[in-house]
Amino acid sequence: MLRDVINIISILLGLLIFLFVAYIGFSNLNKDLSQYSYYENLIVTKEVKTSDNDSEIFSLRLKEVNNEFSYYRISEDYNDLQNSIDIGDRIKIFYDSNADEKNPNSEIIQIEKNGKILLAASEHKTKYIILFIIGILSVTYMLYLGYRYLRKKSIENTIPPIF
Repeated sequence: MLRDVINIISILLGLLIFLFVAYIGFSNLNKDLSQYSYYENLIVTKEVKTSDNDSEIFSLRLKEVNNEFSYYRISEDYNDLQNSIDIGDRIKIFYDSNADEKNPNSEIIQIEKNGKILLAASEHKTKYIILFIIGILSVTYMLYLGYRYLRKKSIENTIPPIF
């Protein structure tokens, strides 16, 4: 009986968590570039630095702006940005202004220089496409586990093997 309650709770909890993950991915997919804040000014500093969780991020500051702007790539390869942006260049940055005490940097969405896009917003959206797909696949798996449990009254493992 206790095992049945634990299985049902874990399936429902998994459904809620993965629905939330899919929702985050989907809501950010629908954001248009005009919904983000932007600055246009001269670059004061640019660097690739190590974040608190030992990942390399591309970071820069603009003149007369207190925020630091950063961008993370899974590959941690920022050579294209390093080579195309110089200190003193005038750029336009679209950014997500959800900075907080834990993460004081504003996330870069798109960078433009002289009307040319150096970092496209589509690269940022790819992260959310992946998040949405993972969420939907996980919800599907949790629904399958629930169906299987209701039909057979047994589940070997509620945690997917990929986790």
